[in-house]
Amino acid sequence: IAGTGEVLVARRPFAVHTWVDRGYYRAGDAIEASLRAQTLDRKPVAGKTFAVEIHDPKGQKVSTGEFRADAAGGFDGSFELASDAPLGVYQVFIPRRGGGSFRVEEYKKPEFEVAVEAPSEPAMLGDKVSATIKASYYFGGPVAGAKVKYKVTRTTADARWYPSARWDWLFGAGYWWFAPESSWYPGWSRWGVLRPIVAWWGHPQSPPEVVAEAELPIRPDGTLSVEIDTAIAKAAHPDQDHRYEITAEITDQSRRTIVGTGTVLVARKPFAVYTWVDRGHYRAGDTIEAGLRALTLDRKPVAGKGTLKLLKVAYDAERRPVETPVESWDIALDADGQAHQAIKAAEAGQYRLSANIDDGKGHSIEGGYLLTVTGQGFDGAGFRFGDLEVIPEKKEYQPGETLRLQVNTNQVNSTVLLFVRPTNGVYLPPKVVHLRGKSTVEEVGIVPRDMPNIFVEALTIADGKVHDEVREIAVPPESRVVDVAIEPSQKTYKPGQKAGVKVKLTGPDGKPFAGSTVLAVYDKAVEYISGGSNVPEIKAFFWQWKRSHNPQTESSLDRSFQNLGLPDEVAMQDLGAFGWLAGQAGADRFEVGLTFRGAPARRGMGGMGGGMAMAKMAAPMAAAPMAGPAGEVREWRDMAEGKSKDGSAQIGVPPSVPPVVRTNFADTAFWAAALTTGADGTADVSVDLPESLTTWKVKSWTMGQGTKV
Repeated sequence: IAGTGEVLVARRPFAVHTWVDRGYYRAGDAIEASLRAQTLDRKPVAGKTFAVEIHDPKGQKVSTGEFRADAAGGFDGSFELASDAPLGVYQVFIPRRGGGSFRVEEYKKPEFEVAVEAPSEPAMLGDKVSATIKASYYFGGPVAGAKVKYKVTRTTADARWYPSARWDWLFGAGYWWFAPESSWYPGWSRWGVLRPIVAWWGHPQSPPEVVAEAELPIRPDGTLSVEIDTAIAKAAHPDQDHRYEITAEITDQSRRTIVGTGTVLVARKPFAVYTWVDRGHYRAGDTIEAGLRALTLDRKPVAGKGTLKLLKVAYDAERRPVETPVESWDIALDADGQAHQAIKAAEAGQYRLSANIDDGKGHSIEGGYLLTVTGQGFDGAGFRFGDLEVIPEKKEYQPGETLRLQVNTNQVNSTVLLFVRPTNGVYLPPKVVHLRGKSTVEEVGIVPRDMPNIFVEALTIADGKVHDEVREIAVPPESRVVDVAIEPSQKTYKPGQKAGVKVKLTGPDGKPFAGSTVLAVYDKAVEYISGGSNVPEIKAFFWQWKRSHNPQTESSLDRSFQNLGLPDEVAMQDLGAFGWLAGQAGADRFEVGLTFRGAPARRGMGGMGGGMAMAKMAAPMAAAPMAGPAGEVREWRDMAEGKSKDGSAQIGVPPSVPPVVRTNFADTAFWAAALTTGADGTADVSVDLPESLTTWKVKSWTMGQGTKV
């Protein structure tokens, strides 16, 4: 590991983060850019001089310059594009160090945006759901006289949710989730929570299914309602939640087409109750901090009341769990749908938390959690576990602490191979763990080189199968994340008006933070063309580096052998070229309109024919009467003279008010490459807005001492 580190230092001594004031430019525009250079140990390079080059899409150098880094390791400059500059992606970088890019295109900014609004109330599977397609100008107001072409597709929705933790941005949501999937426990599929998906599992998605499409005129208020009937989904997939994706293409009277998307979630139940605890396992006498939260599928909190029960689990003669109530508490959820309860772990054993929440609308939902309390002489022999479980005690660890790892199996006196710190499929020799019963606790010392993460992997054999379990252990570094808040002085301005923006920084300790901030104010319409900002996410760029591991296990027990028979015995064979399809559900659907070339198709595909039928909707579009060219000219002349369409009345602005001609339509309203906040962590910025009728977007990136970003 040390050798690898030295090679990395020699090959890439710097990390260079690049900002530009917006994502897209036209030929002839001026590009405002800022760069920050950091050493590999994340220290700013203050006072050093760097050469910066800009290359065009053909790889030709179009600009070069030398810049001296300030105390934060940053510098900035401006580059003006030629009027005939080539279109495409330009690179701005420090040679052999790194940099970023920007794009030059000929583009016309859109004047309106398209949104799809889901129902405010949770949608239930089997109901008819109505969503609203809405077209609005960037300056406010509906888009009238347009036509809408939309398509609705359906996929399965994943209902996983995990309480937020401090290091979600580094390790992912639910990185600390302790509970294994206990599908063997009666009712777990109803109240349990699936584990987070890890990288080595893979997560194949079934293709989306088109359920509706149509082309219709938009209403005068710029909206169109789309009705989705989920009865077919309930009949075909009653045990799943569903996601309906609506894609709307809106073409206005100038024949400009803008695309917008939105999602409608349809759930099997009105809401779900999530229950968790603060540690993976406990010892008798510890305090259990339990939490619960009620959320709809679209993550809206549910207010309600209910009961939280602590149930002790024992097993009868047939090894079925029997639950005995130990204690119960009345629970009232707060405005965020949450509640917390401290519980004393008095005795060793296996327990289940059961939370029943009533939303006051006739719905009562249960959430639950299985946990283990160890004690003197506890070996778990009298309890039921999964085939192999590896559970850490805490969410995160620091160097010098001890990782207490609970290892559970479902076989008494099992032998487990425990691999500590495997990386990228490479393993050190394992520790052989002999269990006296079904459960034991192994200890691993955490050292500084374990930051920011390590892996532990366990392997055992039971019932003729190899069982493998991997856990990522978080050993996070010191927090380097700064919170940034942007507060405009008001929500709406007139073209050319002066706007005020307040920037407020808060450090990892919650106190005001003084740092250098890059601030850009640009036309939001540009993001429709560029697809968003081309600046990398700053936290991930500087701090999201960690070890990876992909389990590598090979076993002869995993190999499948077919047609094993006695010597000289004639084994059964497939009858005909398609005999292997016989008896499979949906085989008849494969026999029509399917051509096989070469080897036969892979087995197990017969179920693909059981998807939902597509319900295609179509409606004639009402043709709007179009005035001829002569009529349009007369109408425009009358309006210019202040007359109504029939020429009978005077309308519009009184002649005494002179018209104002707007000329400043810049895409960038403000750019600051190094805005420094005061001791209170705030800075005030004054922005002279261009004269565009649009929405202006403010983005900021902050860096301070210790590369806190």
